[in-house]
Amino acid sequence: MRNLLSQNDKKILHSEYRLRVVITVLMFLFFTILTGGIELIPSYFISESKENATKKHSDIIKESVAKREQDVSSTILFETKEKLDLLSFDEKNITLRDLFESVLSNKPSGIRINGIFYNKGQIDAIPEIQVTGEADAREPLLEFKKLLEREAQFTGVLLPVSNLASDSDIKFSIKITGNF
Repeated sequence: MRNLLSQNDKKILHSEYRLRVVITVLMFLFFTILTGGIELIPSYFISESKENATKKHSDIIKESVAKREQDVSSTILFETKEKLDLLSFDEKNITLRDLFESVLSNKPSGIRINGIFYNKGQIDAIPEIQVTGEADAREPLLEFKKLLEREAQFTGVLLPVSNLASDSDIKFSIKITGNF
């Protein structure tokens, strides 16, 4: 077959052919990228929702940890306050030393004290001091009881009648109550 086209027309056709191939390849790439992008949209929304859920979960955990730390801090502060209250000196409170000294200073001659015991008791219980010892006779023992009753910090002095049963070498136990 004979070639009826001129060289110039052949070059034009060849360049148009290459242009069409390039346009076809570019169109194919464009549609491939467009299809891939459309298929990635659901994955994007899923990952966004998972990210939001993770952020909410981490916020909840942070709040829980902060609250737990605050509770621990509150407990430590409360315990420290209680300890400081126990150690603080209140002028209204009378020390045990003062109580024991007032008991010993009121002891008349003829009385020997063997022991002084302090019992604070339970909450809302009245604290008490118990004094044990020996008396030579009834008179010094009754005098000791009267002297203790005169003390302002003592609200009650109890000397059981059974302690007064004998005349000499009396073993006694006196129970003292008060606001101390």
